[in-house]
Amino acid sequence: KKIKNIIYFFYSGNDLRDLERNMHNELLMKYVHDDDFSQNLKSKDSNKNLFLLKKMEQSIKNYKEGLKYNPKAHIKFLKLFDLRMKYKAFIKKKKLEKDSYNEEIYNYFDENLKRLKKFALEKNSKLLIVYLPSISNLAKKRMSGELDSDRDKVINLIKKNDIYALDMTEYLKNYDIEEIYPSLNSPYTRGRPIHLNEFGYSIVAQKIKKYLIE
Repeated sequence: KKIKNIIYFFYSGNDLRDLERNMHNELLMKYVHDDDFSQNLKSKDSNKNLFLLKKMEQSIKNYKEGLKYNPKAHIKFLKLFDLRMKYKAFIKKKKLEKDSYNEEIYNYFDENLKRLKKFALEKNSKLLIVYLPSISNLAKKRMSGELDSDRDKVINLIKKNDIYALDMTEYLKNYDIEEIYPSLNSPYTRGRPIHLNEFGYSIVAQKIKKYLIE
């Protein structure tokens, strides 16, 4: 089928980390090494829908449970649960401050860009990669669990493959963090506002729209 536009969102906070994990997933790697590989998922809609429904119901249940008062809070206190969690987060943060991605993951990202460009050419599609900076990058304060990619490296690899990169960094830097991210106290963020809020995403959407109609 003809695909008019392909929009690829790259999030600097964890996309390379996830890509690194996927490099060790045997099933996903079959798609990489064999263009003809297929699980025939199109013919398994009923199984897929059942799986996704169960997963969604469990996620909703977990979320609601997390908002309830925990009757065993005194046990958590006696076991110093919160203190141990904060200590683990502190150690993880220190480790992240020292770590960075090696060249192997950037080379693998480059290979994937080449595959994406090839697919877009075959489909005669307009290809756009939207670079979304992390809140750590914008606020210059590292968030636990994130390891930012090298912005210059990523953008240069995209341009090297003759793909247009819409870097949202400078656009989003024009706004205060409180304007474009949910509140830290919001139950939806749980103290870690990784995703933009409605206004933040509207800024991204307007920039994409402008590119597509040009």
